[in-house]
Amino acid sequence: MKSYCAAICAALLGTSLAYAQPVPFEIGESANLTPPATFSGSMSYDPVLSRLTVLLQNDSPLDNLGSLTGFVFNSDGDAVATYADPDLNGGFQALNDGPGADAGVFGQYEYGAALGGEFLNGGDPDNGFFPLESGNFFFNVTINGTAAGDAVKVEDFLAQNGVNGTIDAPLAVRFRAFADGGDNIVGVKAKVTPPPSAIPLPAAAWSALSGLALLPMFRKRLARQRQS
Repeated sequence: MKSYCAAICAALLGTSLAYAQPVPFEIGESANLTPPATFSGSMSYDPVLSRLTVLLQNDSPLDNLGSLTGFVFNSDGDAVATYADPDLNGGFQALNDGPGADAGVFGQYEYGAALGGEFLNGGDPDNGFFPLESGNFFFNVTINGTAAGDAVKVEDFLAQNGVNGTIDAPLAVRFRAFADGGDNIVGVKAKVTPPPSAIPLPAAAWSALSGLALLPMFRKRLARQRQS
């Protein structure tokens, strides 16, 4: 009985992990009213790999031609996020001006990635993400030099606004090279949309649970057959 239970519980645990949802971004204020710039994306954390993933897509109007060139965020604790994809898309690098990277009216941030390693002005905008382009950015997460594991969660990186900013945002995204020569920085709202509180089990999992419930009856029937 214990072996059946262990196997089924392990399968259900794997199913739950596979269905875990990332935390989507909820767009906040922009540093400039024009040119219009916007994005979508999410942040997720894998405690097994101690890896933080940031997904970003440039959703700015096509005729603006604005390039997404960097982003910054903070840690609400002792966790350190180290960028693990140098030269993604031909130029995204770990911040070389962090901790304390300047994001203008949004304040200073500890972590992130940007073209040339500079959030405000670094790198060639042609290597950024233009409208409808997207990409994943990966960070290794450690605490005192050791893999963080389940000691942190994704919300730990979306709870701390920029330091000394006049616009609150736990994550800010940089846009450059718009058609009119302008640029912009757009923030994420401090209150993000939480993941679902209950994760529905697939049909296969419910079937497994039903089979588990019937095992005692099968064992009693088998015992009676052996006695007769």
